[in-house]
Amino acid sequence: MTRGTRRLAGLGRTLMTVLGGVVAVGCNGPLPDGAPVDTRASALSGPSGLGLQVIAPPSFNLSEPSGITVNVLPPPAGATDVTVRVDLTGSFTLGPTLNRSFPVPFVCTQSSVPGGATISCHSDQVSPPPISSIRVQLTPTAGGMISASTTLTAAGVLQATDARTIAVTVPDSADVSISGYADYSAFVGNPVYASFTAYNSGPLPATGVTVTFTLNGPAAFTSVQADPWSPVPATCSFTSSSATCTAAALPVFGYVPISMSFTPNAPGDVTIAAAVSANELDRSPYNNTFTTFTNAVQPHYADLAIALTPGHQTVIGKPLEYNIKVTNKGPETAGAASVYDPLPYGTTFVSATPSQGSCTGGEWGGLQCEVGPLASGASATIALVVKPTVLAQVTNTVSVYDWMYGDLDVDYSNNDAAATVTVHGSTNQLVTGPPTKGGCGLWPGAPIDSLEDGDSFLRLGNKTIGGWFVTSDGTGVQSPASPDGLVVPGGTRGSKFMVSSYGYGFWNWGAALGIGFGCPYDVSRFHGVRFDVKAGGTGQFFVEVPTFEILGSDNGGQCTSNCYDYYRAPIYLPDDSWYQCTIAFTDLRQAGWGMSAPFDVGAVTGTQFNIETWQAPYDLSIDNVAFVAPPKTQTGCVRISH
Repeated sequence: MTRGTRRLAGLGRTLMTVLGGVVAVGCNGPLPDGAPVDTRASALSGPSGLGLQVIAPPSFNLSEPSGITVNVLPPPAGATDVTVRVDLTGSFTLGPTLNRSFPVPFVCTQSSVPGGATISCHSDQVSPPPISSIRVQLTPTAGGMISASTTLTAAGVLQATDARTIAVTVPDSADVSISGYADYSAFVGNPVYASFTAYNSGPLPATGVTVTFTLNGPAAFTSVQADPWSPVPATCSFTSSSATCTAAALPVFGYVPISMSFTPNAPGDVTIAAAVSANELDRSPYNNTFTTFTNAVQPHYADLAIALTPGHQTVIGKPLEYNIKVTNKGPETAGAASVYDPLPYGTTFVSATPSQGSCTGGEWGGLQCEVGPLASGASATIALVVKPTVLAQVTNTVSVYDWMYGDLDVDYSNNDAAATVTVHGSTNQLVTGPPTKGGCGLWPGAPIDSLEDGDSFLRLGNKTIGGWFVTSDGTGVQSPASPDGLVVPGGTRGSKFMVSSYGYGFWNWGAALGIGFGCPYDVSRFHGVRFDVKAGGTGQFFVEVPTFEILGSDNGGQCTSNCYDYYRAPIYLPDDSWYQCTIAFTDLRQAGWGMSAPFDVGAVTGTQFNIETWQAPYDLSIDNVAFVAPPKTQTGCVRISH
């Protein structure tokens, strides 16, 4: 033999290294035995370039089927007239030899004599890429050693050899174990179910298997039995606090499932201590016991009910009060009453004051009040204050529940309550501060635009004084993209025309449509703006009224920096019906990012409808835009048709 290193070309997954007459052969991929193996091999480097790999466990278990795998690793060009011979000595029974080879399978013969056997396998040709494998199957029949000598030849020339001695271990124990499950908690008087499994991991079959159960705590067994589908027959007997199940034998990997039930008769902790034993030595006693734990709770029955009453003031920006009342209708105490209010859309949280307990989370949009114990017949209240921020119908929904384990609500139908209010504008119709008279004079009493002329221009007699416009931040889709096509057939209350626009996908400031007057007008004779609107999409937008002071000088205004602000009011419509909306001038608020200036009724330059990015997609239809006058102008929206 020579010293050196040799790679079997063409076998990317196989490496054979010849070191001082010993060839170590490695193979990527799963090994046939699927268990820890010894892959030492001694070999010769023959002219055909064949490699030999012998795979065997480090030891055999008495009476347990096992075997040795011989792999023939062909060179790139393949080999012909290949013979594998395995000589075995020891006490064993031989099973059929299995083989897998390409393109011509090995043909194997066996010959046995007392204390030994020979397996000879021959193939006319072996070729890569697959490895040709031969599996010698045997079952040890006595303790001691089994020797295996393997030779590989090609055309009668020796290629490689392997010799090894494998110990046969004689098992002397069985590993029986017990595991189980029981409900972690239960009500007093209700049945509780538990299940256990006795198992034998071997290596010997277990005989005289006994499983004992001890019930501790305020409960009594009501049934104990081996499951009818158990693969191993077993019998069980029980008393109120103990049980025993026995099986004559439990084979290796055999198991007995056992089911039982018990009923708690008082509150407290209930445990089941299980133990398993067998006649054989058990070298793993740690898994011979198992204990389950169940907490028995005495149920309490109460009927929590909740009521929600809104206050009378429902004005935008003003405090809106709610009275939340929780009552326990009995018959027993509710241990931990809790109230949750997600807070209505279009409001900001101000305060929550409970008559008992505490409230948290209102500033984050979800109010949680832990009222605590409520005796039968007792009540608790929560004084909730919010401020409406939209001119719309606002619905508040509250719920109550008892989170104490063991408390049961006998009627869940009264655990929720809701109240809807309509938010209006301020009733104060006066706008403070002297108006700056508009350059175009007083606005006439006619509507701003009824749209019945069918075009987008705004006329005063024969004079064009303004018109409708559309605009956006350019980041999304707005249709139409110009005033052309903005006026379309349709409308409300017998109208022939309306304006219609939709859009989506904006991510800068959004989109808008509206009417520009061309120059400022004095609208001090009026107290608000009114329009008919049908809103699809999110149903949200802002009504905006610009004035001369905060328009940029390049657009005819007085502002030279930080310009183009608007006075606005938010609108939210709950559905896509037609609504008539009225916005009092006193309810307009400056948007906040422009030059600070009071709203000037003497210098109004138009009316527009702005849709911010978070309000898109939008789909607005507008009709009958007009300024409105006394005796009373109250902010709000009223449905006029579907």
